[in-house]
Amino acid sequence: MVNFRMREFFLFGALLGAVFLTGCVQQRFEYIPPAGGSGAECARKCEEDHEICRAQEGEVWDECAGSRFPDRRSFEQCEVARGNVSADCLAPPACPLPDLDGCREVFDACWRRCGGDVRLKGKEE
Repeated sequence: MVNFRMREFFLFGALLGAVFLTGCVQQRFEYIPPAGGSGAECARKCEEDHEICRAQEGEVWDECAGSRFPDRRSFEQCEVARGNVSADCLAPPACPLPDLDGCREVFDACWRRCGGDVRLKGKEE
């Protein structure tokens, strides 16, 4: 029981540290809209495509997590049955996180092709 609590504490600390570091390096962007009607229409298409990309990435993750649920449940039952200290309990592989940065990069390129601009917030050029 003590080993399980220590492992939980360690994993929580690692997760908290990762979240903290991610928050510290997260960049914010300012989107300058394109001028003119055709640029605005083009930008709307970019936004639609961006939402589709984000939804598809989420669906891929949901499918992966759903397909691994039985394996995850078996792993948890194994740990409970063996007192949480057995090397015989194999955790299923983690699902890859959605590639939302990839969606943003495609969106940024589309936005620029439409005549808009993307700048880091807080940076003046």
